[in-house]
Amino acid sequence: MEIRLGYDLKAETIIDFADFVFSKSHCPHDFAALLPKNYGPGRTKPENHVVALDENRALLGMVMFDAFDLSVGAETLKAVCIGTVSVHPRARGMGIMKRLMAKMEEQEAVKNADLLLLGGRRQRYEYYGFTLSGMACRYVVNADNNRHALPKSTLAVQPLEDHHMQAAMEIMHGSDVHVKHAADSFYQAHCSWNARPFVLADGGKVIGLADVNRQEAAVCQLTLASSDYAGAAVKALYDDIGRESVNFEMGADDPLNAFLARIASGMDISWHKNYRIKRFHKVIAAFIALKNKKTPLAKGAFSLAVEGIGLINITVNETGIQVDVSQTNEKGISQMDACRFFFSPMSGYLPVSAPPGWFPLPLFIPNGELC
Repeated sequence: MEIRLGYDLKAETIIDFADFVFSKSHCPHDFAALLPKNYGPGRTKPENHVVALDENRALLGMVMFDAFDLSVGAETLKAVCIGTVSVHPRARGMGIMKRLMAKMEEQEAVKNADLLLLGGRRQRYEYYGFTLSGMACRYVVNADNNRHALPKSTLAVQPLEDHHMQAAMEIMHGSDVHVKHAADSFYQAHCSWNARPFVLADGGKVIGLADVNRQEAAVCQLTLASSDYAGAAVKALYDDIGRESVNFEMGADDPLNAFLARIASGMDISWHKNYRIKRFHKVIAAFIALKNKKTPLAKGAFSLAVEGIGLINITVNETGIQVDVSQTNEKGISQMDACRFFFSPMSGYLPVSAPPGWFPLPLFIPNGELC
C-alpha cells in the first residue's frame, strides 16, 4: 500500500471514489453538486488529497485538505478544513485512516495552520486531536412569529447573479468573520451542502446575502449591510421559503442574534464543528479582540496551562489586549479541554476560573467553508 498525495489522479477518480464510499455508508451522494467549490467542474485538486493506493493503483482511501485565510476583525488566521475522509468498505480495519491523517499532518498548509476543522463523528476524530467546539446559534422562526412579531417587508429575495456579485462580495467581505473569495469562486462557495445564495434587495439595491437550503428550510448564513434590515430580511426570507418553520444559523458574535432572540419561537447555542487549535495564542487573540470590540471586557489578567502548549497568558488593560505563551512546569489541561474552554458553551463547566464575561470566545467559521 502507498500513502501519498493524489497529484497524478484524475478528478473523476477522486469524485467517483467519494461518491461511492459516502453513498455506500449513507444516502446517495453527488460531491460535484454537494461541494462545487471543491469538486465542481474544473475545481477538483487531486494534489490536495492524501490517498491510499493498492498495488494496482486502485484507491483504498483518501482525505482532502482545503486551506483558506479567515478574516477575524483586523486579524487573518490560517485555517484548513479537512474533508472527504473516506476508506473503501473492503479496506476498513487496516489502519488506513490513521496513515492518511498522519500523512495529512506533514503537508505544509496543515503544518502552517492556526486552526483546523472538520465535520463528522466526535470520537472518531478525537484520536487526531479534534473535538467539538465553536459556537453556533440556531433559531426557529414559525408561523406565529411571522404573524405577530415580524414587520412587513418590501425586500426582494433574488438568486445571486453576475450583476449582483460586486455588491454581494462587498457586503460579505465587510462582515467581522469571513473568507475573501475571488469573484470566480464566490458563487460556488455559497452553494455548499445543498445551499444556494440569494441576495436581498431594497428597491434594486443589494443590502444582504443569504445562503438558503430550501430542502431543510434553513438559512445557513445571512449577512446584511446594516442590522437595521434584520426584521425585514427575516420576514422576506421566511415568506420566500414558504414553510411553517424556518431555521436560521449564525455565530455568537453575529448582530442578528439580538433581533432573532427577541422574536424566535426557539433557539439553542451548541457546538459548531470539530476543531483543533494549533496556535492558541493567535486564535485567542483574534477572537477576544472581536468580542472586546462588541462588548468591552472587564480589565484583568488570566493564565492557563495547556498540555503540550505552555502557559497561555491573556491581559486586558488600558493599552489593549495581549496574548502570549510562556514556558511552565505545570502539566495543565489537555488541548481538547482548552479548545472547549476558550471557544465553546462548555467554558463554564470546566474546572477553570477566569474573569467573568471573557469566555467563551465566538469561534464560528461560515458554513460555506466547510468541506
